[in-house]
Amino acid sequence: MIVFFILTSCATDYKRGPDGGLNDKISPAIESASIQNGSLNMDRNSSVEIEFSEFIDINSAKNAVSISPRSASKKAKLYWYDKSCVIKFNGLDTDQTVVISVNPSLKDTQGNPMSDPFALSFSTGSNIDRNYISGKISGAINLDWIDQLSSTRVRINLYTSDADSTDLSKMEPEYSTGISKEGNFGFNNVSSGNYRLIAFNDVNNDSKPQHGTELTGITTDITSLSGRDSINVQLTLGNYDNVLPYIKNTSAVSKDVLKIEFSEELKTGINYIDSCYVNSKEVTFREFISPEMNNVYLLIPDMVKDDEIRLITASVKDKSGNYINRSLMTKKYLVTDSVKSRSFSLTGRLPDKIASDKTLVISSSSFMNDFLKFQIRDKDSIVYAIDKGIENIPYTVKIDLAENGIKPGSYDLLISGSDSLFISSKLKIEEAEGSGSVSGTIKGNESEKYILICKNFKGGSEKFGIKSKNYKIGLLPGKYKIALFADDNGDDVFSVDLKNYRTEKAVFLADTVFVRKNWETTDVNFDFK
Repeated sequence: MIVFFILTSCATDYKRGPDGGLNDKISPAIESASIQNGSLNMDRNSSVEIEFSEFIDINSAKNAVSISPRSASKKAKLYWYDKSCVIKFNGLDTDQTVVISVNPSLKDTQGNPMSDPFALSFSTGSNIDRNYISGKISGAINLDWIDQLSSTRVRINLYTSDADSTDLSKMEPEYSTGISKEGNFGFNNVSSGNYRLIAFNDVNNDSKPQHGTELTGITTDITSLSGRDSINVQLTLGNYDNVLPYIKNTSAVSKDVLKIEFSEELKTGINYIDSCYVNSKEVTFREFISPEMNNVYLLIPDMVKDDEIRLITASVKDKSGNYINRSLMTKKYLVTDSVKSRSFSLTGRLPDKIASDKTLVISSSSFMNDFLKFQIRDKDSIVYAIDKGIENIPYTVKIDLAENGIKPGSYDLLISGSDSLFISSKLKIEEAEGSGSVSGTIKGNESEKYILICKNFKGGSEKFGIKSKNYKIGLLPGKYKIALFADDNGDDVFSVDLKNYRTEKAVFLADTVFVRKNWETTDVNFDFK
């Protein structure tokens, strides 16, 4: 017996089959179709069956199959059976080309996605559209770091050229497809016309781009298939952010520290808070920005219960360059309870070993740790002071070990206050990790400034501003994924303007770059073709 389910706007017939077993790592594939690709003179009320190699997960199936163009999609219903689906059409147009696409987001019951997208085309007339669009997603840059993409999530949509870019989240595309594991995509049998091509990381699996929350890639020009039968495009996904930052929350974290939490990461600036008033009286303060760049801390005079604090922000902006809404630059906060002081404690794990040229990072419950004293004790009980290269930031101390000239060996790390020892921890200081360098050339594009992003496979990312076509930068030894983009607007982040269909150009190196200690890695070249 077959059990029927209804999925959104199309009828779906589905019966879950047995699981493939806990060790099933095989991707589902298309085994057969009831018609040949490119079939002509199909009935306007045709049915097409596609058979899969495994039982399919119903949740992933909801948006994995798309019918193009949009006029044909409105006349199709999709029915799911054990290992197959049937698309039934009703009243297709005369001489119409129809494309059925299956995206890699489709998974089997063990969660294995398809390896590559699949497309099947037919026509209700004696001719079939032959236009073709191919392309590749080279990678993703989320502001100023390289982001990891899943091929099962990325979707490519073709919209008519008059599509409203500010409302794409509500519009249906004319054509839609996915990408292969290598990032390649293709639209087969597209009708002549002018289109807008939008690629996006479909995080919420609704088949439509969401501004500000999903990485997006665009073609800056209209993709015209009127007078040409094929076109190839290269895209980089980036963050399109048009949301203005605002103060999300304000709280007293100690008797003299006020925490201002912003809605998103802020761009580096000189000051973030313009003025502060306590019970209508302006007070002096010191401000600190958190390492995450989304929290600002104010050191102000002792706060007591029922104090009314009024803050006026400076003209701060987020990393995408959006200024804070002028109507939200003032924030009031009422101190509701007295804040109890907290005793000192470490909040992060101390390392047990570190290279002598690295930075030692210590996190604690104390807002400012400038009262702490750091020492190391060797195996002969000789104590050495660590008092150089110390940076105090909110709740964190950073110590540049290289500035303290500590030789490799095994030590006890001693952390004490004014009159007591807080921590004694074993610490092995190893030989200097050293550094290498990467050099190369940039060609094929004219820009006053480029941003080089180097993502270490062990974690962390660095970026470098480059103003010459010949460059050389220093990096710690390791394996790196590297990309370069032309920073045309000078904001230090990869910019995508979906509203005006503008995007900065980027190039990803296909190969991993290996950086060795005291060695220059040459010929790391970028070509904006």
